[in-house]
Amino acid sequence: MNTKWYIEKTSEDEILLHSLREITYSGESPYQRIEVIKTGNLGKCLLLDGKMQSSEMDEFIYHEALVHPAMFLSNDPKKVLIAGGGEGATIREVLKHPVTEVVMVDLDEEVIKISKKISTRVE
Repeated sequence: MNTKWYIEKTSEDEILLHSLREITYSGESPYQRIEVIKTGNLGKCLLLDGKMQSSEMDEFIYHEALVHPAMFLSNDPKKVLIAGGGEGATIREVLKHPVTEVVMVDLDEEVIKISKKISTRVE
């Protein structure tokens, strides 16, 4: 078997292995190394400086838990600021609510550009 692996060191005591099917994007921005890979179990994954930030198969768990409690506990929020969130999943969840304005800012414009390009690609 000739499987390639992405090795993710999560702590001094743990590593995770993901089969690496494809490297979709690999490059540097002024701020960080940006990679988009496709793994066997998690699908497309966004890596920043070698650390997994988001994965196609389970990102909804994080983003739903991040957004919906705050939105439901707020008193009829109409304007929302998202600091970070360049891959677009946070804004997707915010837009499930009746807001009138959403502003998203991210330090790294390249993450936004790459995420848009990768998410619109037909596979």
